[in-house]
Amino acid sequence: MIKGALRFLTLLLYGVLAPVASATALDQELENKIKGSVKDSNGAIVASVNVKAFAYFPYAVAKDVDDFQNGKISMRFKLVAGQLDQCAGILFNLKPGGDYLTVRFNGKEDNVVLWTFVKGKRSFVKKGTENVPLQLNTWHSLDISVQGTNLQASLDGKHLLDYTLAEPVSGRVGVWSKTDSVSYFDQYSVTKW
Repeated sequence: MIKGALRFLTLLLYGVLAPVASATALDQELENKIKGSVKDSNGAIVASVNVKAFAYFPYAVAKDVDDFQNGKISMRFKLVAGQLDQCAGILFNLKPGGDYLTVRFNGKEDNVVLWTFVKGKRSFVKKGTENVPLQLNTWHSLDISVQGTNLQASLDGKHLLDYTLAEPVSGRVGVWSKTDSVSYFDQYSVTKW
């Protein structure tokens, strides 16, 4: 079992992406959410905001886990802020080419969801059985268990997701976030079976 503060290869929690030639519908929606102006208490414009935001999924990879196949990954997380998103997740099955899976909690949607990323494209896999509103600036736990192709996920000890994967897991692990989420991670633990 590996516990505590794992060393991570990469930690990209904030960043700026250059605009691309053709924005997807999601990119346009995100861009529109953060356009506008900031006004003081008297209604006077004090800043103009015209930031382009694109779907951006920063993650950090644990150095101490070369190949996770069967076992449990657990962590504590605290959602602190995020205008567009408030996400924290467990990254797993990371392949050398960049494909991976993540189980994440989204504070804007109040849900746990399994996503797959293949060749840079994010695809929805399965949503947890119920929405669970969480308070910002409070520590919570997220756990996944993998046995062969069986995946289970829990939030604060409540079992919310069961899924049968297409193939057994074999890859690197870490933590995951989204767009402008400000999330803290702690007590990241990997137990191999």
